Amino acid sequence: MSDDSFIREVNDEMRREQAQKLWDRFGPALLVIAILVVLGTAAFVGYRYWDETRANRSGDAFSQALKLANDGKNDDALAALDQLEKDGYGAYPLLARMRAATVKANKGDVDAAVKDFDEVAADTAIPQGLRDMARLRAALLLVDHGSFADVSSRVEALTSDTNTLRH
Repeated sequence: MSDDSFIREVNDEMRREQAQKLWDRFGPALLVIAILVVLGTAAFVGYRYWDETRANRSGDAFSQALKLANDGKNDDALAALDQLEKDGYGAYPLLARMRAATVKANKGDVDAAVKDFDEVAADTAIPQGLRDMARLRAALLLVDHGSFADVSSRVEALTSDTNTLRH
């Protein structure tokens, strides 16, 4: 019996020494990897929170500007949309530009609205579909307030076979 316990003690001691050697060799690397995983996760979660906060703030500002426009407070709505165009995040500056043009049209300043829609349509940094919508919105305003040539010049590009707004 004493031989068995001696052998067991020797085996346990050998395992402990092997584990200690492994830990001495790979332990610091494992700790560094674990710390990097924790820091990376914290950075990712922090960035996502910051990004969502900016998007939420812009969304709230856009919603407030829409409420002002719907309540007939066009000057306040234009000021809020102008601020959002400068400070907004994501697609909200573009949405603010287009909505500001609509508010100007509702206010009676059709020329400024058409000019704003034309600027959006000419901006190559904006996706083609949104530029086409701006062209169409300008043309729709000019149906009542412009000439046939004005309307035609804006919608001609929309009639090509490859354009999704051709119908």
